[in-house]
Amino acid sequence: ELLMRVGDEYRIQTEESSAWNDEFLSQRSALSNEAHRIEAERDDRIRKKFGELVRKLSLIQGGARVARDLHLVFDAQLPTDADRRVCVWVRDGWSIDENSVRADARQAGNQSPIVFVFIPKRSAD
Repeated sequence: ELLMRVGDEYRIQTEESSAWNDEFLSQRSALSNEAHRIEAERDDRIRKKFGELVRKLSLIQGGARVARDLHLVFDAQLPTDADRRVCVWVRDGWSIDENSVRADARQAGNQSPIVFVFIPKRSAD
């Protein structure tokens, strides 16, 4: 393609920009066919980022100033001992909808030690 339409204009496409565009389309096509790879990369990045953030936090409770550890949970279900420790339950919009997370938080109640985190699905493509 020698001419490239951009909005209401036409632009001349150079060999370099044409090669770049072809490579971009090729990589985008390859990635769109590897949804599992994108999902694994997204999950790894979320886990890594939350791990870094939680390491920086210190949770002190009550007048006795008792230190509490935060336990990250990325699974679909909470561990059986979740009611005996402070869990940060991280879920995202690619694996569950927001209403389900809200319902779980409401069901747990305001006395629950669980911190519910929802990362909305944005820019899915």
